[in-house]
Amino acid sequence: MRRWLGLWLLLAAPLAVAENGAVTVITAAEIARERPADLVTLLRSRVGLDVTGGNVTMRGVRGVVFVLDGFTVTVEEMGQVRPEQVERVEIRRGAASARFGADAMGGAVVVTTRRAGAEGRRSLTAGVDSSGSRFGRLAGSRAAGALSFSGLAEYRLVDGFRRVTDSPYAYNVTVEEERYEKTLIDATAGWRGAGAALELNLKHRNNLANLGRPHWWWDDRETALRASGRWEPHPGLRIDGRLGWRDYADEALKDAGTGLAGAGLEPALRFFTDSRTGEGELGADLDLARGTLTATLSASRERGEDRILDEPGGSESFRLRATTDNLALAAGWEGALAEPVRLTLGLRHDRYRYHGIEVYNAASEPAAFSGDAVNLRALNGKAALDWRLSPRTGLGASVGTGFLPPTPGQLYYTELNEASWFLPNPELSPQHSLTVDLTLAHETAAGATLKATAFHTRWRDKIGPLIVDYGTPVVRQYQNIGAAESNGLELEARRALGPGWDATLNYTFNRTRITRDAAHPAYVGNELPDMPRHKLNLGLEWSGAGRWSGRLLARFVAASWTDEANTGTDAAGHDWRKEAYATLDATLVGRLGDFELTLAGDNLFDRRYRSGFFWRDEGRLLRAELNWNF
Repeated sequence: MRRWLGLWLLLAAPLAVAENGAVTVITAAEIARERPADLVTLLRSRVGLDVTGGNVTMRGVRGVVFVLDGFTVTVEEMGQVRPEQVERVEIRRGAASARFGADAMGGAVVVTTRRAGAEGRRSLTAGVDSSGSRFGRLAGSRAAGALSFSGLAEYRLVDGFRRVTDSPYAYNVTVEEERYEKTLIDATAGWRGAGAALELNLKHRNNLANLGRPHWWWDDRETALRASGRWEPHPGLRIDGRLGWRDYADEALKDAGTGLAGAGLEPALRFFTDSRTGEGELGADLDLARGTLTATLSASRERGEDRILDEPGGSESFRLRATTDNLALAAGWEGALAEPVRLTLGLRHDRYRYHGIEVYNAASEPAAFSGDAVNLRALNGKAALDWRLSPRTGLGASVGTGFLPPTPGQLYYTELNEASWFLPNPELSPQHSLTVDLTLAHETAAGATLKATAFHTRWRDKIGPLIVDYGTPVVRQYQNIGAAESNGLELEARRALGPGWDATLNYTFNRTRITRDAAHPAYVGNELPDMPRHKLNLGLEWSGAGRWSGRLLARFVAASWTDEANTGTDAAGHDWRKEAYATLDATLVGRLGDFELTLAGDNLFDRRYRSGFFWRDEGRLLRAELNWNF
C-alpha cells in the first residue's frame, strides 16, 4: 500500500522527470566509431551498468533485462550480438518491471538490430588478440522487393588466462589456461507489405569451455526460433505479435575441488540441464489526440530439468523437474498533459505458477518427493513526467516498483561435494523494490550536454546467494535479506573540444546499505556485495581526420565487498574486499576503401584486479580486427 501511495503522491506533485531522463541511447554511428569487441563490452563502459559472472547490475540493482528485437534474451545471447548488427541501443535505468516484467527490477537494455536494405551488405571479418584468441565471421543482408534476408556465421576460439592463483577455496584456483570454443549461426527472413510486416529468426549457438582445471568444463547449446509481425489496419493503430521457442541444454563436469593435484583434481560431479521455453505476446498501440495508449498480453511456459551424477560411477544424486508458467497483462499511456509536460504511465500484472515439481535428492529423507504448486502474483507500476522548462533544459522524476520471484532452482536445487555445498530454500519469498529518480538535463548553446540524476531504491526481502558457512566445504544458500536501500547520483556529460574532438563523462555514485535482516542482525549497516560506491568513465573521441578515428577511455571502479558480511582479511590472510582499480583503453579505426581495420588495447597499463569471486581480469589485451565489405 505504501508503494502505491508514494506513486500517486508523485503524480500529484507539480514537477517530475521524463522517462527519457533515465534513458541513454547508443546509435549505430557511435558503435561504428568505437568498434567494441562485442556488445556487452560496449555496455560496460556506460554509466551505472556492470556485468559480472553473468549477473547484470545497474546502479547497484541486480535484475536487468535484455530485450533483443522485442524478445527477452539472456546475457550470453546478448554477448553473441555483433556490433555491426545493431541499429540502436536504449539503456533504461530504474525499475522497469511495469513494462518488461520481473527480470527488469533494475532496468532494461533494449537492442534493435539493423533491417536489410535494397543495396545489400556483405562482410568478412577476422580478428586476433594478444592472448592467442582468434575469430572469423561472415555476414550479409539483402532486401528485394517485399522480401529481405540477413545472416551471420561465426567461429571464435578464446585461449584464456590464469584468472585465480589464490583463493580461500582450492576448487576456485585454476591450474591451467582457460579455453573457450564458440560457434554461432543467426539467420533472419522478413516480408514487408502495405501496413504489415513479418519476420522469422533462427539462431543456434554452441559454447564449449574449459575453466582452468583438467576436469572442470562446461558445454552448452541453444537453439531459438522466433517470429514477429506488425499490422496497421488503420492509421494510428498498430498490432504487434510475437511467438518464440527456445531449446537449451548443457553438460558440465566439476572436479573434487579439494586440492591442486591428485585426488583434488579428479572428476566428482557431472551436471545436465535441459529446458524448453515457449512464449507469445500480443500487443496494440493506439494513437489518440493527446498521446498513445498501449496494451499487451503475454504468456510463457518453461519446462526444465536439472540432474547431478556422482563421478565415477554415474549414480544420480540429484534431480529437479519443474514447469514455470507466466501470464501477464500490461497497459500504458504516454502523452502530453500540457504543452511543456509529458506523462508516461505503465501498469503490469504478472501471475507465476510453478507446478509439476519433482525432486530427487539422495541426501534427503525421503529421497524423492513432489513439491506443492507455487502461485505468485505481482502488480507493478511506473509513472514518469517530463517537464520542459526551456528549449534547452528539462526537469522531471519517475517512480516505479519491481518484483522478482524466486525460481524453482532457488527453491529446490541442491549440490553437495567435498569442497562446496549449495542448499535449497523452499521458504524463499519474492523480492520487491521501489525506485525513485529525479533528473535535470541541460544543453548549452555550444552544444555541450549535461544530465544529473539522483536515485533511491528500497528493497524488501531482497534475494541473495549468501555464504552460510565459510569453512570447507563452503556452504551457500539463497536467502532473503529483510530490507536494503541504495542512494546515489549519476552524471552524464558530453562536450565538443574542437573540430573532430569530443569529451564524454559518465559517473555513478552509489551507496548501498542493509537496513534490516532478522536472520543476520550483524549485517545491518553493511553494504551489499559487488556494488562499488564510485564508477567513472572518462572518454576522449577523435574523428574527421580523413579515414581515421580513435577513442581513449579511462575507467575507474572503487572497491567493493565480496559478501554481505563485508569480510575484510580472513584468518588465512585472504583479502575478501575487491580493491579499486583504474584502466585505460584505446581504439583506432581506419577505413580504407572496402576494408576497415580496428586496433584496440584494453587495460593498456596491465592493471590486475579482481572481476569476480577471487577471479582476476586478464590484464592488458591487444586486439586487431580486419573487416572486408564486399
